[in-house]
Amino acid sequence: MTWKPRQVRVDNTPEFESIALKNWVTQKYMRLEFIKLGSPYQNGYVERFNRSYREEVLDLYLFESLQ
Repeated sequence: MTWKPRQVRVDNTPEFESIALKNWVTQKYMRLEFIKLGSPYQNGYVERFNRSYREEVLDLYLFESLQ
């Protein structure tokens, strides 16, 4: 038996309001849940991951490319 999420929680940025994403979520029998505007703490785990990834990976790549 495989586990499947019932919803996908996203912030209110334009890339998450696309028709393609809405169709994909519907096809997978899930629902799209938007966090409240100005409330990134509602999605804290993902926000923290994105920040760490940006600081530790993306910034490092940019730094190495300047050498």
